[in-house]
Amino acid sequence: MTRGSHLISRAALLSTLLLVSDAVASSPAAGASNGAPPPTAIERADIALGGIEVRSIRVQRWLGEARAEKNLPRARCLDRLLSQAHAVERRARIEMRRVSSAAERGAEAAAGRSLTRLDLLGERSRSIAEEAYWCGKKRSRRPKAPTGYWVRVIRPRLPNQSVRPSSDAAAWR
Repeated sequence: MTRGSHLISRAALLSTLLLVSDAVASSPAAGASNGAPPPTAIERADIALGGIEVRSIRVQRWLGEARAEKNLPRARCLDRLLSQAHAVERRARIEMRRVSSAAERGAEAAAGRSLTRLDLLGERSRSIAEEAYWCGKKRSRRPKAPTGYWVRVIRPRLPNQSVRPSSDAAAWR
């Protein structure tokens, strides 16, 4: 198995895990309803790190496609954002190690702080991936779908010009 196909299969597995984890995380009583214990701090950190890795791989793939198409402005933009995505990924790996060591020590507060940092890094990774998607693309300013409302403009009925008083000062007395 080559490195590229390994990364793609890993990305597919991680994206599947993210879909499952998002569904579990959205339900507050999901762990209590099916009898399964809630995920440990290490499992949550691993899922968060996986999502960050997937988004970084996605930006890297877009950069390769832009270079293959010789789209220089998009490639420059994606290159800059890939550097940011890799920096976020490195920071997330550091936080993952902190969560692991805190879990081994039994320090739940420290693990919670590191998980919060991982969540923030995940948000940053999402914003980088969204910005990378739009790199070099034109955004439409018009609404995607019609609103369904028609506006009809009615001319106001004004009094006839002959009836209106003149601008003389005598006419106003």
